[in-house]
Amino acid sequence: MAETQIHHLNYDKASHEANPFNKKVRRSIGMMARLETGVHVELHKNCPSVPVLGHYSAMAVASEYRQHYNPLVGQENYLRALLEVQKRPKTHPLEKDLMDLIAEAHLLQRPYLIAGIVG
Repeated sequence: MAETQIHHLNYDKASHEANPFNKKVRRSIGMMARLETGVHVELHKNCPSVPVLGHYSAMAVASEYRQHYNPLVGQENYLRALLEVQKRPKTHPLEKDLMDLIAEAHLLQRPYLIAGIVG
């Protein structure tokens, strides 16, 4: 049996746990994946840290996000929550741009998640 590690889809820890709303999403069941250790190492070698939302956008995304036990579905739900908040007229254009970067960072992780998820 291959060794495994828990991967948090929103990383790095220090940045994403500094705000309670980012922390809540980061620690939700659908935003963690048990990966084969080798795949996890390669993911972190080849994918950048996920940019961090500001306080109010994080609060909005946390309220839109729907947890799911499957991390692939959890990630899709998170991306959907970002899109919903992006559509809001009160969301600042810079936050909208940041959400695009967050989505891109997540999509870079996707092949590693598909290849390495265990269980």
